[in-house]
Amino acid sequence: MEKEQNIMFEDYKEDRKKKRWHNDRSSRQILDERHIEYEILDAGLSHYRVGDFNFWGTTGKFYNQKTGQKGRGIFNLLRIIGG
Repeated sequence: MEKEQNIMFEDYKEDRKKKRWHNDRSSRQILDERHIEYEILDAGLSHYRVGDFNFWGTTGKFYNQKTGQKGRGIFNLLRIIGG
């Protein structure tokens, strides 16, 4: 029983990893389609600079160091930056 649970958990972790990278690709595609410039800060962590915001494509989290404003989701970020 424990071995089956371990296998299920490993499958779950792998599915979540795939989903995170799918989110990253989708976020970059949305930015590209809307012609919004972004800088890749760390591709391995899917960390980008979009305007004044740090944005992580795998989780959708964003943060503005200057204002402390933070949130989640590419569409919420676009609404804030006017994209």
